[in-house]
Amino acid sequence: MKRVKFSVLVCSMTFLLVSISLKGQNRTDCSTGLYIQTFKLTGTSTTKPNGKVVIGQSIKYRASGFEEGEEELEWEWVLGSGDCDISENDWNLSVDSDWAEKGKDAMIPISKLPRANKSFTNNNYVNVSNGADLSCIDEDGAKFKANIFFNKDDISPYMTVPNWFYYWEQIELIQRELTIPGISLLNYREQTLVKSDLTLRIVYDESMLFDYGPYEITEYGASRSYPDLISGLAPFDRSGCQSINLPLRYSDEFNFIRIGKGCGFDKRRDICSSSSLDYNGIHTFFTTVIHEAEHVRLATEIWNFTDPSNQCIEPTYSIEYDMDRDGYKDLWESLSLEALEYNASLQDPSRGFMVRISSGGGPDIRDMYSRKYINDGQGSCDYCMGTCSNGTMYEEARCRQAEANLDVKDINSYDYSFDKSGDNQGKLWK
Repeated sequence: MKRVKFSVLVCSMTFLLVSISLKGQNRTDCSTGLYIQTFKLTGTSTTKPNGKVVIGQSIKYRASGFEEGEEELEWEWVLGSGDCDISENDWNLSVDSDWAEKGKDAMIPISKLPRANKSFTNNNYVNVSNGADLSCIDEDGAKFKANIFFNKDDISPYMTVPNWFYYWEQIELIQRELTIPGISLLNYREQTLVKSDLTLRIVYDESMLFDYGPYEITEYGASRSYPDLISGLAPFDRSGCQSINLPLRYSDEFNFIRIGKGCGFDKRRDICSSSSLDYNGIHTFFTTVIHEAEHVRLATEIWNFTDPSNQCIEPTYSIEYDMDRDGYKDLWESLSLEALEYNASLQDPSRGFMVRISSGGGPDIRDMYSRKYINDGQGSCDYCMGTCSNGTMYEEARCRQAEANLDVKDINSYDYSFDKSGDNQGKLWK
């Protein structure tokens, strides 16, 4: 639609143009013919990303509708938060040379990368002044907003991790998933057991396998289980029961989820289907955190399991509760509904969960969980063929179901990442 210039404007009842320019601040008391036509990442040819810019990358800008002869006036562009009509230059928007009515060399410096992901969600307005008129509107008369993004795979200036990890792990939706109902911990002085929540951390692990080779084996995440999650033991004496050492506190050293480089890219929704759709970008990260947190949640449920048949076994972790050393509470393997249902689902239930104590005291590998559950050509078991241990088959099925239960779009509104390659593009950029 062709725009018709206009020069008649109404301000209050005086029919006067009031234009105020303050240092570092623009104010628009009423609209003139000046408007903002373009403000976007340089190199984007479509109109869709207009109003979307990336910190540290050049910005293409253009103002239109100014009066004849105003081209040579002194221009100023401002990008900031607050009211559209009063906009501070919060993002240090600058150019290499002098501002003009149009250009492609504007920039938000890398030094303006915020520390908090939520800083990207503030309202940001573009303001332009040519020394005579001021405007913060587009050609349709709407306030011109700009969304600001970070380069996904650049290294954060605040930590030696990719920007995507630095910002995504802060997201409230992620943090809420890291507090898990825990086991009972021993109050030694009172000789009582107290149910205590467990709060996990997320750490970036550069050493985790990241490979798009012929087997596409990538380690996305890993989590610890008991006994690593506890610290300190002390004797607990219950009347009529044998004294037993029980945990006093959670470990500060191992209470975390490890996240690998692959979580910034894509992964199959169904590892057993070559035609499966992929998660990508923040959806890969989100589902991996949920998956790993579910491993810990499951472990806590197993160690919390009790049964009236043995009132001396407490809702907590003890190595004495796992005589076959397979990582699962013996009582849970023998009596829990979950273990019994899993066993019943097998063609041969006698191959399912049970307490198998070896004469040499070694672990029961038929039940013990193994991280190497994808056939990578190196002799590991194959989850998709059902050849892994009971623990591996049971846990992976449950944790993958936890992923499937998510509505991954719930996290889209927190994703201010920009992928230069476009392969794992940020959800708010699209």
